[in-house]
Amino acid sequence: MDARMKPLEDFIDGFHSDFGLLNHALKKDGFGPKATGAASGLWAVFVRVVKAADPRKSAEPWILVRDLAIHLSHNVGDAAAASALIEGLIHYGRNVLALPSILDTLRDDLRLIKHERQVGESSPTTLTRKRSLRLAMVALATCCAVALYLGFDRARLWIGALARPHGEIGSIATEAEAIPAVGAGQHYSLDNVRYCHFQEERLRTMNGKPREQKISGLSTCWPSTTTPAVRTSSIRKATLQR
Repeated sequence: MDARMKPLEDFIDGFHSDFGLLNHALKKDGFGPKATGAASGLWAVFVRVVKAADPRKSAEPWILVRDLAIHLSHNVGDAAAASALIEGLIHYGRNVLALPSILDTLRDDLRLIKHERQVGESSPTTLTRKRSLRLAMVALATCCAVALYLGFDRARLWIGALARPHGEIGSIATEAEAIPAVGAGQHYSLDNVRYCHFQEERLRTMNGKPREQKISGLSTCWPSTTTPAVRTSSIRKATLQR
């Protein structure tokens, strides 16, 4: 390689495969006279080497920086930084009348990098990640709405049931409700207590008070002669006997 290329080659090698600062600067302010940070240093060395080698005859400085851009795109995985670097080369090349073959190569490279970037953004992995994020946001909004509607305590139980593994949900679904036998002095089973509890909840949700129509089996839970205290005592007794 021409000795005049050594400053540019040494500057690129000085990154030691750590291109984080360069990539950030390229995406922020591009590659040109207004470049900042590491990109500004690279631009200054590049322009100095191009002028020393005659841009209308030498392709070497352009190839060195072009290879760096390809490395950023293919190996580092930062197509945005690579595109900014190539765009800066093309813009400067038009101003200094660089070799037409170099400009054609750079334009082809830019099209390829932008195409690969678009393909990467629409890849199944990226789409799946975006879809999962949208679903998570919908789920969060649903939980908040349920909490506002049901109240925190009831919403916590509802959300907890949904969060159970599939097998546990199935086991919950199999817990039966059993209509208690008619008559006083009955010992309720847990299924009987569960039935009475849910019947009470169903009534409570009907406009906030029981309707005139009868719900089948409710009278067997709490006969009209049974006081609320007796009802509560019966439920506690059934639970303790379990």
